[in-house]
Amino acid sequence: MDQIKIRRLQQEQLAKLIYQAIPVDWKKVASNLAKKDRSIYVLLKNNQQECWLTLRLADHPIWLLHAQQLTLDLGNPLDLLNVAKQIKLEFSSSRLITYTYVWTMEELTVLRLLYELQQKGLVFAIHLKAATFLAFKAQPLDLQTDFMLADLFLTQRNNVNKLKIPVTNQAFQQKLALLFGRNLLFSQFSRHHLLKLLPTNQWIQPVLRQADLNWNYREGLLTYFGQKFYNECQNWL
Repeated sequence: MDQIKIRRLQQEQLAKLIYQAIPVDWKKVASNLAKKDRSIYVLLKNNQQECWLTLRLADHPIWLLHAQQLTLDLGNPLDLLNVAKQIKLEFSSSRLITYTYVWTMEELTVLRLLYELQQKGLVFAIHLKAATFLAFKAQPLDLQTDFMLADLFLTQRNNVNKLKIPVTNQAFQQKLALLFGRNLLFSQFSRHHLLKLLPTNQWIQPVLRQADLNWNYREGLLTYFGQKFYNECQNWL
């Protein structure tokens, strides 16, 4: 059996283990499996408390500092019994509340914008320092400092050379950092030291669907991020 099949089998075993180990009041909303390692990411919702949680199981440290994810170490070699023990321990701990979150209207507005823009082939990207870019995740990226100090752009998902519009709105950039840290966005290194922030559609869609809000998200853009940003979004959309 080749390494890809072995890794996928391990990920499937982990997925089953997670759903057996978490408390019954937590339900899976979405998940995704890493293609290059054994990592697995799961979006969970507690319907009793109406809160959400991003669970990350991996055999290497997370490169994003201040990410809102519950991260557990898979160990090397993989120890399924220990992973199950870790999950049960963390979900019974008072620390769990530090990782849970409740969606705000401002965050849902940004999610909807991300979804609509990617339908048009548009995504956001930040310009990384050369050392961080060349380290390729070996050097941490602090979401509260490095991310917020980076220049932000709107670009084409498939060709950054064709479009690179500067975006200057710190409130919006802070929400992107938050969503990136919850795995609602995933990264892709690109040309010109750009890190593209690609929407995790299989997560965003059920979040928006379960929110079931009857609201005009474009009005939300105006309310939360101001007239200038609203006008820019109108042009992009």
